[in-house]
Amino acid sequence: YAAREKKLSAAEPYLIDWLKEITDEEGKKMIYSALGACGSAKSIKILAENSVNDCLTLLKHLSENGEEKTAMSQAKKMLKSKDSYIRTSAMEIIISIKKGDIKKELLSAMKGGDRQYRNAVLKYAKPYMTEELYKEVSKKFGSYTDEAKVDYINAIANNGKAAEQVEFLVKAVEEGGDVAIAAIRALGRTEDNDAADLLVSQLGGQYGKEAANSILAMNYDVADKLIALLGGDNEKAVISSLGIISERRIKKASNKVFEMLESENKETF
Repeated sequence: YAAREKKLSAAEPYLIDWLKEITDEEGKKMIYSALGACGSAKSIKILAENSVNDCLTLLKHLSENGEEKTAMSQAKKMLKSKDSYIRTSAMEIIISIKKGDIKKELLSAMKGGDRQYRNAVLKYAKPYMTEELYKEVSKKFGSYTDEAKVDYINAIANNGKAAEQVEFLVKAVEEGGDVAIAAIRALGRTEDNDAADLLVSQLGGQYGKEAANSILAMNYDVADKLIALLGGDNEKAVISSLGIISERRIKKASNKVFEMLESENKETF
């Protein structure tokens, strides 16, 4: 316990020798834990064979203390595991070492079928995502599964990059289904005219509810666009527009709204 808490590297050879004699399983677990915190490359094989979690702790420790090559080598071996947790933890170490040089890892995760792993990679990659990396991943967008497309769009939104990816997101709406819904929600995090145009155009369609929620979330003046819809023939678009005007208390729409009080359409009225 003391060796672990104080990260006493000098204790490693004694802990390894102790493992040759100890039979108590709880005692072994404590030694593995200590080696994970204070061990060197000498402890990697022992932990890899007996305690994967402590091995991951050790690799992180090594990567932070100038032994990136050693940590990287073992982390890559652990990527072959069928356990999502082990794979994601190993990838976290790899990404922390490679930093911006992670194109290969990103594209591989986007192509793979393990959603937990893919989202973990996207999360760990966040600090190192450059405009160039976004372009590289977006280039292959058409080859991804719908699930992967949704995960990537959500990552863009969660990374605060929706405003920089408006053109891509607007195009993604054409995919339809869950991909379109994810893109529409992401566009609600922008302050962009093209994004507003797209969202308003969706009010009368099958994604009207999602578009309305995104418009309400936008910090952008959409008053004129909504007022223009009030004179249209798409009943759903008119009603959605009225709902947003009400929620946002858009006063400049009042004259048009009062005119509509004489409408013979019961739904609009």
